[in-house]
Amino acid sequence: MNNLLKLTIEAHGGLQNWNMFTNISAHLKVDGLTWIRKQQPGIINDTYVSVDTKRQFVSFQPVYADWKTSFEPDHVVALTLDNEIIEELYSPRQSFFNHKRETPWTRLQAFYSASYAVYP
Repeated sequence: MNNLLKLTIEAHGGLQNWNMFTNISAHLKVDGLTWIRKQQPGIINDTYVSVDTKRQFVSFQPVYADWKTSFEPDHVVALTLDNEIIEELYSPRQSFFNHKRETPWTRLQAFYSASYAVYP
């Protein structure tokens, strides 16, 4: 473990403290030019994010008025609040193949990118 990582972990209660948690959540207000450029403005502008600390899983809720998301590395899903699948994307990373800077994202690509960005 490098010194910066060790210092950071110790400053936040140590590895033993981190291992006590299984979930981290926060209220997010995220906006900016990336979302506009990718034709997904406001997609996670006022939502809560929940992150599993033991496996790669992220969820945003609510998105739009009555949706939530489920992110795992090879699968992104938009769900109703009652867990009914609205749309899903398998192998989301591959869906960006041949994208250029100006290529718009689908909603699920935006959820994938946001989820990947917040995962610890």
